[in-house]
Order: sequence, then structure tokens, then C-alpha cells
Amino acid sequence: MRGRTSFRRRSHFRNRATVACTLGCSILLNIVLPARAHPGPHHDIERLTAAIALSPDDAALYIERARNYRLDGQVSASLADCDRAASLDGDERAIWLERGLTLAALGRDAEAEAELTQFCESGPPTYEALAERGRIRERSGRNEPALADFTAALGIDGNVQLYLHRGKLQESMGRIEDAAAGYREGLARRRGAAKLRAALLRVEIARQRYDAALALIDESLGRSAVKTHWHLQRAEVFDAAGDKQRAQRERLRSLAEADRVLKKSASSVNLYSRSQVYVALGRVQDAKRDLKRLLDESPHFTAAWELLDRLNKQKGR
Repeated sequence: MRGRTSFRRRSHFRNRATVACTLGCSILLNIVLPARAHPGPHHDIERLTAAIALSPDDAALYIERARNYRLDGQVSASLADCDRAASLDGDERAIWLERGLTLAALGRDAEAEAELTQFCESGPPTYEALAERGRIRERSGRNEPALADFTAALGIDGNVQLYLHRGKLQESMGRIEDAAAGYREGLARRRGAAKLRAALLRVEIARQRYDAALALIDESLGRSAVKTHWHLQRAEVFDAAGDKQRAQRERLRSLAEADRVLKKSASSVNLYSRSQVYVALGRVQDAKRDLKRLLDESPHFTAAWELLDRLNKQKGR
């Protein structure tokens, strides 16, 4: 077995050299024009199919094409390539990873988890393998192992979406403090991540840690050129804390800021922002006026239509 694997490794390098020569123009184009957008999985599938025609026994090419098939939504073709790669080199770890991800995409979670576990236990795990296995475990209600996988994955790559996903799972389990700590960790690694900041703010208000929530808002307030949203956020915190007078003062500050910004630029975004302030102040007719003006200029502004529809429904109640 070892001798056969060694032979295939040597064959793999010779095949790679042939493919590199044949596809030299394509590779050179990618080097010379790095700023061009990647043409997508379909282009890579065509390139790899041509390479496989020249080197039909190269397992690595099948694995790479399997990945591109999966990314292109062709999961059955991806699985077929994984099987072909396994028949050529069953000891290649990358096959277990790709097969696991493909089986997960097919909804075959038990098989997918087995493949991903084999990959993770046979060498260094990857972010992708751990995150996917965590999602599989979460779907089956095994939250503790899922959290362990998410945390391990975040140790490799501080992905904002995974921080949010793990935090929501922790919140659903009643682990609010852990969720808050995770959001803060994510912000320390990904400064300026708006969704993480919003999640942390929501949790701090839920925990009645109003000073911490205000400190978080003030940090953003000090950095922002447009402060309308952050004054509204401060108003929400004061409302939650029962300080109605300070909440109202913040809403009025938010309106003054929205007016200031609109004098500089009467853009659709700025009109929408002021309409939100008017709603917070209970000035529904003013909000509708701004929304109608906005939609006359930007009829595809979905959020504005949704807010206007909500305001119209409130009137009907």
C-alpha cells in the first residue's frame, strides 16, 4: 500500500507538470490580471475537466473539481468526483473533507459527520470542517459538541457570521454571559463589525447592563460622522432603564442630527434615517411624508416600503 501511494505521489507531480504546461496561458492570465473578478466555479470546472482529460489518474484534480461542483450547487457531481478520487488515492485526507462537506449539502448528516470527524482526527482540522460539523451537531440537538466545534473553528478564523451563529445558540441555551463574552471577543478581532456590535448591544440591554450598553454606543458615537442612529440607540437604552426624560432628549438630538445631515445631502438613505427618528418620536405623518418623498425618487427602496406599510397598518388598528 505504501509503495502504491508513493508511486501515485510521483505520478501526481508528473501529471501536475503536464497540466501546468498545458494550462500555462490560463495560469499566466490569472497572474497578470489579479484585479479581475473570479469568473466563478463554472469556469474552474471547465478548466479542471480539461486537466482531468490529460491526467485521468490524478486524485487531486478530482478533489478540486468536486469542491467547485459543490460550490456551483452540483452536489451529485461533486460526490461522484469524491468517489473517483477515493478510488485513486483512498489515503488522501482532502477527500474526507470534501466528501463530508458534500454529504452535508445533500442532507446526509450522519455520513457527513463521520467523514469530517475522520478528517479532523487524522491531522490538523480546518475552519471549514469544524464549522460544518458544528452545524450538523446543532441540527441534531447536540448543542455542547456543536459549541465546542464552533469555538475551535473560531480559534482558526474569527469569522463574523460564526461568532453571531455561536452567540445565538448560546443565547437560546440561556448562556447570555457567554454570548456577550463571545461578541466582545469577536469585536476585538474584527473591529467595526456592525452586526457583532448590534448583537452585543442587544444582549447588554437584556442583561440590564445599561452602563455597558451606553459605553458601547458612545464608542461608536465618537467615531461616526453621522450620529443619528447612535442617538436613537441611546434613547432605547434610557427607555429600557426607565429614564424617559433622557430618552426623549436623545430622540430630539437624533432629529437635530438628521436635519443637519439632510441639509448637506437629501439622499434616500438620509430621508429614511429621519423617517425612523420621526417614528421614534411618534410623529407618524412626518415619517410618512419623508418616506413618500423618498419612494418617489427611489421606488426600489425596500426598507422604506416596509416601514410605510407598517405605519399604514398601525393607522388601521
